[in-house]
Amino acid sequence: MVDGVQRFKREADRDENENSVEQQQQQQIVTVRLRNITKKAHYDEEDGHIVALEGGDIELYLYGRGFSEDSKVRLTTHRAEFGNSCHGDGEESRFLSKTFRLKQVTPGRTRAILSIPGDEVYLPRRQNLVFFCLGREDGETFVHQGTETDAVVEIAKPLLPLSLMIVFIVILLCMSGLFSGLNLGLMALDQTELKVVQNTGTKSERSFANKIAPIRSHGNFLLCSLLLGNVLVNSSLTVLIDSLSTGTIAIVGSTLGIVIFGEIIPQVCTHL
Repeated sequence: MVDGVQRFKREADRDENENSVEQQQQQQIVTVRLRNITKKAHYDEEDGHIVALEGGDIELYLYGRGFSEDSKVRLTTHRAEFGNSCHGDGEESRFLSKTFRLKQVTPGRTRAILSIPGDEVYLPRRQNLVFFCLGREDGETFVHQGTETDAVVEIAKPLLPLSLMIVFIVILLCMSGLFSGLNLGLMALDQTELKVVQNTGTKSERSFANKIAPIRSHGNFLLCSLLLGNVLVNSSLTVLIDSLSTGTIAIVGSTLGIVIFGEIIPQVCTHL
């Protein structure tokens, strides 16, 4: 009698789990689209899949069927066909994100909004594609939504870590001022005056003049080198600032930085 009751409970639990999986498999994400196209989230030019910068928030429209307010989404790097498990086996189970809940589900249950905070998605090395897994509040099983291009997000790594970018920006600002200062200082020197200082100046002045004279004698080469170096530094500075912010902020920030550190400060120093 006891064995019969236990067998009945096991069969009931199995049927409940199978029904839960069937309910979850009725849900499906067919297409994923961006709510807003920005520099940190855009579409790939070749096949149209979504490319999002790592660390940036992602706002998505999910199109499919069977969505509800209880629907939950997780991201995985495991490749699988639609309907399979999201965990993978062995080395394939390298990343499975936290759970994200769908919002603003339409009455027809065919569209919903998914918000993914940027600090929730950091992928293992050499993995940059994430796929969607869909489940419900009343089930622990998440169903893989396949690897079709319309349901894939590529997480792009930034050019450099944030701290290293800030260090490079500071270095480039200093170099911009250095090139501008050298341009003002060296090109203002007259070669005749340098020869006079070499002959009649103090010991330290003669030493400085002897070091500067060979460089100043190649005036055209010196001017081209300083101008090219200054342009290269300023262009690199603009690219780095642009990678940290939007276009308007990058333009204003790089302009202020170049004017203050690359123009005003060198001008002030040459008149001290």
